[in-house]
Amino acid sequence: MEDGTLEVARLLGSQLIERRDAKAIQRSNGGYSPIRENMKDTNSPLVGWHVNDILDHLNGKATYGHYLVKPETNTVRCFAFDVDIRSRARPEAGEEPIIWEGQEIDPREVWLSKNKSVLRSDIGKQLQGMTYGLGVYVQKILGVKVLFSYSGSKGTHVIAVLDEGTPAADARDAARRVLDATGVMMEDHGENFFKHCDAYPALQVEMFPKQDTVSADSFGNLMRLPLGVNRKTGDHGFFLRIPKDLKRVAVDNPLEVLKEGSIR
Repeated sequence: MEDGTLEVARLLGSQLIERRDAKAIQRSNGGYSPIRENMKDTNSPLVGWHVNDILDHLNGKATYGHYLVKPETNTVRCFAFDVDIRSRARPEAGEEPIIWEGQEIDPREVWLSKNKSVLRSDIGKQLQGMTYGLGVYVQKILGVKVLFSYSGSKGTHVIAVLDEGTPAADARDAARRVLDATGVMMEDHGENFFKHCDAYPALQVEMFPKQDTVSADSFGNLMRLPLGVNRKTGDHGFFLRIPKDLKRVAVDNPLEVLKEGSIR
């Protein structure tokens, strides 16, 4: 990606980052902290985005997340479905056990082990199918560019690129229209988590942004920028090329994805 890295950085910034006065850096435990002039002082001024930050992200020097909602206008540049591989079911939370060939499993543990198995392959197929299916519906219902990004850990992001200054409430409504149009997605718990009604038991879908509005003194939720390195796992994120038949899934060219989308 070296020859086009600067262009990739500029496209990532222009297509995904609406709030430019604040950014977050990922820690080794996977958490994020907003960058301030004095990191030990929570009242210190925030440090905004510069193209060099995105270059550092792409080159693995640091890993950044962007806050989706701009507080002054309550607008976003994108919405996303975070398709996550589930952990073992929590009975205390009313979750049903995840069964595979008669045994309860922890899909996320299986996935992160990276051991080749029929079960891990099946989880991968579920991830590919859900990612591609949601992307197709985003494009069909909204007619916008869609990006398929692997998080470098436990799932994918299906990102819908919107017009600059799109109200967060409108983005959330659009995301719900997409989910409703599938006819197979239902709320899992709360208003931001979803699951397939009869398939893909290893997966849960989280909707971003989670808020219609964000106050001036808060941040709302963030998402990690595509590509870069997941600081918790050490794995690189990448864009995914998923064909209609879900076979021959491959790492996609970042510049082509950002220019034309993942479905092309």
